Amino acid sequence: MLIDDRSQKTVLDSIALKRLKVWVNSPGEPILTQADALTFELGQMGYRLTNLAEFTRTTQPEFQQRVKVLLELRGGDVSYVPLFTNFPNDLPNDHAYLLKRVLGSLG
Repeated sequence: MLIDDRSQKTVLDSIALKRLKVWVNSPGEPILTQADALTFELGQMGYRLTNLAEFTRTTQPEFQQRVKVLLELRGGDVSYVPLFTNFPNDLPNDHAYLLKRVLGSLG
């Protein structure tokens, strides 16, 4: 089975992003406005770009794929369930909760 160049590049870019934490640029002119927008988007997830001056144009599908990979690395693809129901509005009493947990582990 043959893989076209574009999908092979996407797979290799995803591997580089997951394992090496490297965002691979395509050759071309640096685009600072898109780099600023990307910096803001990645900053919301806790990432940063170190070489903004070298950032080149990326297509929307490539960008979405890479952001999806970064979200998976940060745990953004997992739906979380709070430890306590009705959190944060209704927290259990610390002493009663501890006593219940200790007695539950003994018996």
